[in-house]
Amino acid sequence: MKKINLTKLLFTAIDKAFYIPQNPRLVERNLKKVKCIANIPYSEQYPEMALDLYFLPRSGKYPVVMEIHGGGFSAGDKKYRRCFCRYVAQYTGAMVVNVNYGVGEKYACPQPMQQLAQAVNWIAHNADKYGMDLSRFVVTGDSAGAYYSAFLCVLQDSEYLQRLFESALETRFSAAVLNCGIYDMHKALNKKSPLINGVCREFTGLSTDEVVHSPYFDGLSVNPFVTENFPPTLLIYSKTDVFCKGQGEDLHNLLCQKGVEVHDVCARSILDNHVYSLMWITNMARQTNKKILCYLNEHFYGRETENWQTLQDPST
Repeated sequence: MKKINLTKLLFTAIDKAFYIPQNPRLVERNLKKVKCIANIPYSEQYPEMALDLYFLPRSGKYPVVMEIHGGGFSAGDKKYRRCFCRYVAQYTGAMVVNVNYGVGEKYACPQPMQQLAQAVNWIAHNADKYGMDLSRFVVTGDSAGAYYSAFLCVLQDSEYLQRLFESALETRFSAAVLNCGIYDMHKALNKKSPLINGVCREFTGLSTDEVVHSPYFDGLSVNPFVTENFPPTLLIYSKTDVFCKGQGEDLHNLLCQKGVEVHDVCARSILDNHVYSLMWITNMARQTNKKILCYLNEHFYGRETENWQTLQDPST
């Protein structure tokens, strides 16, 4: 009998349970102006990997947002971020690139890093075709997606990581929005538990005891590679985060030490837990999503969204 993968089962169940709250039924009505070109392959090496483009049809160049979904390194899919992508596209005028990548032990490290680097390079190669302005290019992600977003931000400047993971980016990010991620992977993997061991195996193909001998181990944590060249960042985290507690605070302090422009949104209620903003339920979640729009619009256009307090909530 095939052994049940409890880690994958847990994170798959979370995706299924929260699919509707994360993608409210009224989304099509409230965000109906946004168009989508779906399932565009971005990698010759991994033809099963695809991305979606969300945008408001108009003339002129689009600023770009690359969205990387989470899922505990073992589950997740771009379809679960449909609402968020439409929301950002409608209220910022950006081209939102919603990316799939390999999850689980089948696609153990370094494959997801290589795939996501290839997605970035696909964007660079196709910017003119789709009217994308790469001088305004923001990467964002939640949970595991926040880790990969931050990883890409350090990959663009680290020759060591480029050699180790055999990947380099052909364009640069102008900013990042990181939502409840793990950034000090070594610290996280040092917390021995069945869940952490399961996540480690899904992420690296190795147990927490084995991974220290992996040739990639020294390159797994983002924090040691953060420099003053890390892009300006909006950092979202929760004091009560059951999965990534303390990780956001540590990265915030590090970015400040390096002189990187950083803004943070810190939730404190137990109801505003891991990736709370995706749920659209609490007042803090709604306010955080509006702050994301403000940050993006300020970055893209030098102004905040007009009357952002009254922006329509796709969940109503």
